[in-house]
Amino acid sequence: MTQDITTVQDLLDSAHCAVYTYGIVAAYAEDANQALDDQAIHRKLRDRLVEFCLTHSIPVSPAAAAYQLPTRITDNTSARSVAGILENRLCNQWATSLFTLDRVFAQEMIGFPQECALRAYAWSGMTSAFPH
Repeated sequence: MTQDITTVQDLLDSAHCAVYTYGIVAAYAEDANQALDDQAIHRKLRDRLVEFCLTHSIPVSPAAAAYQLPTRITDNTSARSVAGILENRLCNQWATSLFTLDRVFAQEMIGFPQECALRAYAWSGMTSAFPH
């Protein structure tokens, strides 16, 4: 169960980071509405993870004040790149974490890595079978 708790907390931390990152992406991306739509997807996921934690008596980690971005965002191109990197990393994290999660929750979330891969492609024009 310790691994499950750590995995869920790590997923929650990454959801907090995604919400933060998409806020910055939206400020620089030409398609700010898409960034805000994607932020809403991650906000909904974050809320679902918080609900899961509360239901299973797992401590809920709060969002940090800021998160380290993989590269500096200065324009549309760098915003799109960061969004693509974020989604690829989330794809990998979720794909490797699903097998350690509660079975019902894992079944509910089974499509999320694929959704991340699709968003990564939409933002950056590329994704990989084994993103990192």
